[in-house]
Amino acid sequence: MIRFLKDINLRLKLLLVLIVLTFLYGFYIDFFEGPKPIHEWRKADCLSITYNYMKGEPFFEPKTNLILENGNRNAVSEFPIIYFLMGKLWSVIGQNEFLYRLLSFVLLLLGIILFATVVQYYLKSQKYTIIYSVFMFSSPILIGYAHNFIPNPISFALNLIAGFFVFQFLQNNKLYGLIGFFVFSTLAILIKITSILVFMSFIGAFIFYELFDNNYFWRKYKIKISLLSGSFILTLALVAAWYYYAIYYNTKYDSHLFSTTIRPIWEIPAEKRNEIFWHIINTMINYAYHRVIVFALIIFGVVALFSRSINAFLKWLIVMSIGALFSYLILWYWVFDVHDYYLIEILFVFNVLFFIFLYKINSFFSFLDLKKINLALYFFIIFVVLHAYTCSWVRFSANPKLIVNNIFLKKRDIDTWRWFNYDYGINLKTLQSKSDEIKKIIQPSDTILCLRDYSPNVHLYTLGRIGYSKFLYNGFSDREAIVDAYKRGARYVVFLGSEEERAKIPYSDYVAYQYERIYIFDLKPYKKIQ
Repeated sequence: MIRFLKDINLRLKLLLVLIVLTFLYGFYIDFFEGPKPIHEWRKADCLSITYNYMKGEPFFEPKTNLILENGNRNAVSEFPIIYFLMGKLWSVIGQNEFLYRLLSFVLLLLGIILFATVVQYYLKSQKYTIIYSVFMFSSPILIGYAHNFIPNPISFALNLIAGFFVFQFLQNNKLYGLIGFFVFSTLAILIKITSILVFMSFIGAFIFYELFDNNYFWRKYKIKISLLSGSFILTLALVAAWYYYAIYYNTKYDSHLFSTTIRPIWEIPAEKRNEIFWHIINTMINYAYHRVIVFALIIFGVVALFSRSINAFLKWLIVMSIGALFSYLILWYWVFDVHDYYLIEILFVFNVLFFIFLYKINSFFSFLDLKKINLALYFFIIFVVLHAYTCSWVRFSANPKLIVNNIFLKKRDIDTWRWFNYDYGINLKTLQSKSDEIKKIIQPSDTILCLRDYSPNVHLYTLGRIGYSKFLYNGFSDREAIVDAYKRGARYVVFLGSEEERAKIPYSDYVAYQYERIYIFDLKPYKKIQ
């Protein structure tokens, strides 16, 4: 009972801290909006599948709004449980992106707060536990996608919840801990298979520790480890079954919209490989945590391997975590050319290293006064928060309240984000704001061509209609795209651009709707399009 009350006290404090950080980081800026920069492409794909579930598509037959070249809309990647549940909720209360954002955000807060119980048990300090949780919540890439529509932060949160339940099972002999671990670990890996790196790191550390260090865990937790092993084997079987089905499903409908395989470094030309490497080092890694912190933690991990104060299991965990980091980079190297949200899967490495640092901080700095250690920690976490604050405000509004070039963000990164938000403001944001008006003109049964959307589903999802986009007609002229889409049944062309650009578009005489840069052209009045 006393421990329970202490946990409640900690959770309330932590919840208050996280709420303060939520406002500090500017989450409220776009909580009630549709997909925004960057990666509207991926966000809209997720929302498009959700939208089609709202329209009644079966769970095992996910579809998007894009009509593929073969006439199908079928496509699948990760296990669509979140899309399905949200789609069913939308079918009852109406389409609302806020609910999707809220679900993702609440799951992350819940994961951090529950996992704090585990951290508190080992650190035996509420202060250090809160510092650790703030560190976890202050990764720019995590908070940038925490309330968005992609599956990575949801999988991250489910990993934390699974960690809480396995702790309850091992330490407190709670059967619900085993069940919770199975459910949430399975969902985490099904939703994002790359999250398996977390589990494999801990499993690998356990196996090597047992092989070389007298089977300590096995002797102490033999029955529990057997049960956990059985549950995880079942998890792997379910994950394998799902991805077997996903590959079969995409093959059946000849869909290549989503990747269901690795993107390894050896498939990339040498010049492109070098370009991605420097992009990771100079730009992308700074969105995991500040690059100084990233490299400092990795150096700490290497040094800790030779420290007598670190026990063997933690050393193996460091080896496996850093090994998982580099394995992940090698196997999915190609995605890091632009897909920054793949960094979320490797945040656990830095979280593990920072936890070990806090766990052994008094041993490392025994020659220092405790007050000096705590003061240094406070300055450290303030630096982490300021970095996250700057990155989040640049991302959410392109108008950060605090910018320190070459310390938190470089000028080129700030300028890039300003361009992203400017382009969004004059194009997609305008389309989102006028979507209800446009839907009155384009009926649900009408098929459309989104002539300036190079993604599969951004404009199609925004307008709630099925059809084609320039994604399908990459390399085609505007005329060729319009002619082909018309033959396939398209009635309207949606175009975003200036008046000068609009004048160059063929078959644009019949304007059904126009607002600023938005033009809707009606193809029906034409007797012949060729």
